[in-house]
Amino acid sequence: MQHITTNDGVRLCYKETGPSDGPPLVMIHGWSGSKEYFTLNVEPLARKCRVFSFDLRFHGESDKPAWGFHVARLAADLHDLIGALRLTKPALLGSSLGCAIIWSYVELYGQS
Repeated sequence: MQHITTNDGVRLCYKETGPSDGPPLVMIHGWSGSKEYFTLNVEPLARKCRVFSFDLRFHGESDKPAWGFHVARLAADLHDLIGALRLTKPALLGSSLGCAIIWSYVELYGQS
């Protein structure tokens, strides 16, 4: 499994699917989910997009530290993921908590 390390030392696991030159799409699952939440969506989307699905901290195969479970920190994790993967203007798709993370991300980092 591929992973990145956040700026506070947490390992986040992710999957990348689709053409390397496709427009980037990052999928963010909800509370108690994992990157597998989007399994049925990845293949059709990956025909045209470079799809990234990842496990939030405390979820799936990502680290489960004793700190950092609040929406702003999860948005910072998303920011770290986008930066580490050098994604330019990715589309963000969220479900449940994933939507709150996107809203916090836009509030903290803007739309770029």
